[in-house]
Amino acid sequence: MELNEAKKKYMAEVFGEERAGQILADWEKRGKALEALGVAYKDFVAPDGNADALTEARKDAQDTAEKAFGELLSDALEGGAEAILAATEAVKAAKALDVKYDAAMKEIDALRAEMQLRPRSASQSAETEVKDTAILDTMKQQFTRKDGFWGTEVSDLPTGTPV
Repeated sequence: MELNEAKKKYMAEVFGEERAGQILADWEKRGKALEALGVAYKDFVAPDGNADALTEARKDAQDTAEKAFGELLSDALEGGAEAILAATEAVKAAKALDVKYDAAMKEIDALRAEMQLRPRSASQSAETEVKDTAILDTMKQQFTRKDGFWGTEVSDLPTGTPV
């Protein structure tokens, strides 16, 4: 590439006359050395828009990146598939237990209906009523106290206890 006079003059101002002369003298030799190395352009894109080598390098890099990403994604999905299968099996087992539980509860409800069981509660039967006055007096003594302020007798007997 030939330098115009303005560039040569600027080079002389920057480097000095002597050094600029040396650079210009080696100009052709350096251009041939670059051509021998296979350097087609000093920039990333060819000036005429035809950058076959660069396009190939970019394509190779993109292909390599896509392949690596595909392998990474494949590995991630394989590990995820195992977890999904395990979760699916756990859900199936839980549903099976729910079905067994519901069946057992239905059997228990049927037995209760057949036996006519009532929930447990305090007996209201006359046979279990306490009529012994000694027991009643002992209970009354345990739950009766004298109020410290008023001086009256206060009963803390459970509700429903005969006095």
